[in-house]
Amino acid sequence: MTAWLAFRILKFVGLSLLAVGLGRAVAADTQEVRIRAASRDAIAGLVLTWAAGYGLMKLGARSLGEPWILQSMAASLVAVAAALWAGMRPGQTTPAAFVVGGGLVAAIATMVTRGEAPLWSVGVLPVLAGGAGALLVRGSNSPEPAPDVRGQFLTWFRWIARLEGVSLILLVVISMPLRRAAGISLDGGTGLLGWVHGVLVVVFVPGIALAGWAGNWPSSRSAIAFVASLIPGGTFWFEHRYLR
Repeated sequence: MTAWLAFRILKFVGLSLLAVGLGRAVAADTQEVRIRAASRDAIAGLVLTWAAGYGLMKLGARSLGEPWILQSMAASLVAVAAALWAGMRPGQTTPAAFVVGGGLVAAIATMVTRGEAPLWSVGVLPVLAGGAGALLVRGSNSPEPAPDVRGQFLTWFRWIARLEGVSLILLVVISMPLRRAAGISLDGGTGLLGWVHGVLVVVFVPGIALAGWAGNWPSSRSAIAFVASLIPGGTFWFEHRYLR
């Protein structure tokens, strides 16, 4: 019960951070704030929500392959991707607000109903939320772009690369040898550590595309970034070689 309550609180915090980050990512008046909200708050909320959701799934003896779980994950990921795309635009965009609002509500509605409600009823709320978000953005101003938009994206990618690198080292260099040699499991055998690493990889891969846009990278550098993420310590080498 204690673990269940802890994961529930963590999921509530993650969803709250995700919602606030996504809202500011499309409705803030300045591009600098929108970028910060999407790349920092929304991403942190996504990671916390998915990590807590995995813990609850394990405690409830559920499977990752259940359709409602995959649907909620996909909807939240689409919402975050739309928010990051909106940060790349000089002005606020109505389509991004529609996708962000719809994706967030679709994810939450799917979590709450757990696939038990009719699909059409779950789909109505996202459309309404997306429309409300679009109207909100349409009624606001479109300010001048931030002076260092590309630099902010590269800073965000640098931190994502560090977190992904740390999680891979913990998983491959520390956790797996301890489990095989001494029978010690850092996450209590739940697989949570591997899941968190997987979530960071999901964030890191599209982050390569955004960083490539921000830094005008050739395709070869983006490919090197991806390969580096597969090697323990590789993202730290990549940062030292290309991001400093």
